[in-house]
Amino acid sequence: MIEIEGILFAEDVYEILLRLREEIRKQGIHYLSTIKPGRDNVQITCPKHSEGRERRASCGVTTKEVKRFGRVFPAGTVNCFTCGFVTDLPGLISHCFGRDDEGYFGFKWLVNTFGPSIPEERKEIVLNLDREKKKDEGDFVTEEELDRYRFIHPYMYERKLTDRVISFFDVGYDDATNCITFPVRDERGRVVFIFRRSVSGRYFNIPEHVNKGDYLYGFYEVKNNLFQIEEVWICEGILDALNCWGAGIFAVALMQAIPTNKQIDLLNSIPVRKFVIALDNDKAGNTGAERIRDRVYDKLLYRAMLPAGKDVNDLSMEELLNLEEKLIGLT
Repeated sequence: MIEIEGILFAEDVYEILLRLREEIRKQGIHYLSTIKPGRDNVQITCPKHSEGRERRASCGVTTKEVKRFGRVFPAGTVNCFTCGFVTDLPGLISHCFGRDDEGYFGFKWLVNTFGPSIPEERKEIVLNLDREKKKDEGDFVTEEELDRYRFIHPYMYERKLTDRVISFFDVGYDDATNCITFPVRDERGRVVFIFRRSVSGRYFNIPEHVNKGDYLYGFYEVKNNLFQIEEVWICEGILDALNCWGAGIFAVALMQAIPTNKQIDLLNSIPVRKFVIALDNDKAGNTGAERIRDRVYDKLLYRAMLPAGKDVNDLSMEELLNLEEKLIGLT
């Protein structure tokens, strides 16, 4: 079992690599001649150098989180000790299929090939005679820290963010990590954590102590603009939601494909009658849409069917507005 970008897969790294080799060989691609399981990684012949035909496997794919040299490498990290090739599992898959897309195709292949594994969520029972302990104010991101990131980076415009959206959501840039910063707020507007997205690769960062499934990105902003909102779009990624806001469409982001019970509760608490589910048009997105359909009550639910292989952030403003005219009602 492995978790990738918030999606849990029942298969382990070794099983995924075996299936990958099987699939690419059907296309005449002969990478991964060696796939050998080890203690905390799987050794493979590197597909990056020697045309993927090295004699001895020099590339490792971690099977669990590994801490080395003061750094934490998540499960699925790929590292070739010969050529220095470093990527994640979706990036490796994309490369094996001949795609140079920062792992976009690879992640879609994982979801469509294996499908997400959704464990049953159980509510935790807590006995607390002093009532619920409130989150200490010191646990929130301070204004001083946010001020350190209030810079514009060209990548923001590459991802279609407008100056208005950048300012309204306090999107910034952290030069220490070379990442765009997205402050995530709770229902009272306090910044509970900063979601980081690399400008040079397909790298995301969320603080280890944070459960992103406890929050909806854009929830606070929606709740504070209810006087002008008739519908809310539900997106997967933060950039998807911000693209909607740039087109004049109010939206929230799950920051994953499948909503948690907490996120369902937050959706139910939004006093807006019409919701549009704008999750990706793939297995994970369909699973998430079904979960929303089954658990969000007293709403008019519609599905925006995105073109195959695209998410909301891939669409132009005109395409988004055209999409809004072709919604499918859910019952």
